[in-house]
Order: sequence, then structure tokens, then C-alpha cells
Amino acid sequence: MPCTWCFRKGLKCRMSEKSARCGECVKRGRQCDGVLVSSSLERLSKTEKKLEDDEEAAEEALAKLQEDLSHAVNRLRRIRQIKKKVKERSDEAFRRGIQELDEEDSLLPALNAHEYYVESDLAFMGVTSDADWPSLGLGELPEESGVGETASAAAGSSSS
Repeated sequence: MPCTWCFRKGLKCRMSEKSARCGECVKRGRQCDGVLVSSSLERLSKTEKKLEDDEEAAEEALAKLQEDLSHAVNRLRRIRQIKKKVKERSDEAFRRGIQELDEEDSLLPALNAHEYYVESDLAFMGVTSDADWPSLGLGELPEESGVGETASAAAGSSSS
């Protein structure tokens, strides 16, 4: 392998048998890096090979990280979609609940008005609110309002 000086000058570089320098460097009294160039080249080749191996390992690690990132992004997307659906269902259930309460609230004035008219009719007929209902053949009135119960269920629960 030619030394640096011979390579740059385009000369043939032949190592001297008596020295670690080439013949041209010996003639000119220069230092010769002919042996160093060979060992440097070998060292650089090993370094280049190691860097190529490191680069390949880094590429594989990067590919694995990109795959993991892709899985994480997909998982996050699925979680957000499910979360959105749950929120929509929750909002819908809340709206239905509010609507149901509003319907019940609108029913209360009608029931109160009906109760008032029934009490007025009973008062007109001379029946007081503390009437003896069993003596009239109607049985005991329940203590609690039987809202949602049928008349027979309310009557059945009062006779037991």
C-alpha cells in the first residue's frame, strides 16, 4: 500500500527491506506512513464494519419502535372512539331521564287539578275528606299514594 507522499505524487511506493520506510521516503529523508496506512486502513475497515452493524441494529430497533408506536396509536384511537360512544350514550340516557322527569312534572299539575275537582265534587255531595270510606263500601284507603299501582292492587294491599 503506498504511503501518503508517494500516493499524492503518483510514485510507486516500495518498502525498503532495511527500514520501515519506502525507498522514496528514505531517498528524500522524509517520514513514511506506508506501514501506518495499511494498519489505518485495516482499522478504518473494522470501524466501518462495526458502524454498518450498529446502523443495521439501530434500523431494526427503530422499526420495532415504529411498530410499537403504531400499535399504541391504534389502541389510543380505539379507546377514544369507545369513550366518544360511551359519552354519547351517557348524554342520551341523561336526556331521556330529563325528558321522563319533565313528562312526570307535567303530569303532576293535571293530577293535582283532578284531585281538586274530585274533592270539590265530594264536598258538593256532602262527603268530607275524613269520611268513613269502609262504611261507604270502598275499603281502607292506603296511607301512601298508590301511584303506579292498579286499583285492585291498591285495594288488595289495604285489606291485608
